[in-house]
Amino acid sequence: GFDASVSTNWRQEDREWRQTDLEFREEEKLWRKEDLGWREEERLHKEEERQFRLLSDQWRSQDIEQRNLENARYLWLRFADRTRRDLEEKGELLRSLSYQSALFAGFAVIAYVEFAIDVNNVSHVIIVGFAITTSTLSCLMVLGTP
Repeated sequence: GFDASVSTNWRQEDREWRQTDLEFREEEKLWRKEDLGWREEERLHKEEERQFRLLSDQWRSQDIEQRNLENARYLWLRFADRTRRDLEEKGELLRSLSYQSALFAGFAVIAYVEFAIDVNNVSHVIIVGFAITTSTLSCLMVLGTP
């Protein structure tokens, strides 16, 4: 009788242990299913994050390219503006030089007329010298400006 009751107790404990083990296994299966769901969600989240990074990298490269274009355009406009100002300045310089040269040439001709130089009484050397100095004055005016 004692062996039968120990054996019955042992079987009862074994059944309870197996029942507990089955409950634990069922719980573990649920946990694993839940864990697989979380892993799938994490994988989807990582994929979305990777796509976002790709788009962000594309945007960044396009932004850098656009900034390079804007910088190049700004440098070109600055260069063109500086060149335009230089051309306007040179044009003004040439205009003022032409006015000065015209004034000096006019003064030279007026001086020739006002001094009333008679071609018959004056040596040809003086007339040639006067012409040379007048033309030299005009040439120096043209060459002397930067």
